[in-house]
Amino acid sequence: MRMLMPPVHYPRRQEFAARHGPFSFRDLILPDQWRPGCCIITSFFDDLATGRYGPVVRAKALVNTTGGPYRFDCTYGIVDVVRFEKSIAGSRIVVIGEG
Repeated sequence: MRMLMPPVHYPRRQEFAARHGPFSFRDLILPDQWRPGCCIITSFFDDLATGRYGPVVRAKALVNTTGGPYRFDCTYGIVDVVRFEKSIAGSRIVVIGEG
């Protein structure tokens, strides 16, 4: 687990939403034939964690990479990348953030 920004702790979700406005939910389905390298998805999650694409509350993914299946997670600037033990039927990325 790597921390790119200090974590932001809000005891209540409503408090966070009140301070930062409404959030949108994006769901990306990756084509089955596309198997990116783990470093490509890790770099994307690092960019999400540093706010490159705007404020992100949470992002998660299960992706079939060239190195096998991986789970990616980003919450308040903390990125976690772990090899997934089971096979993945379809690669998917979910991002919850502003805009």
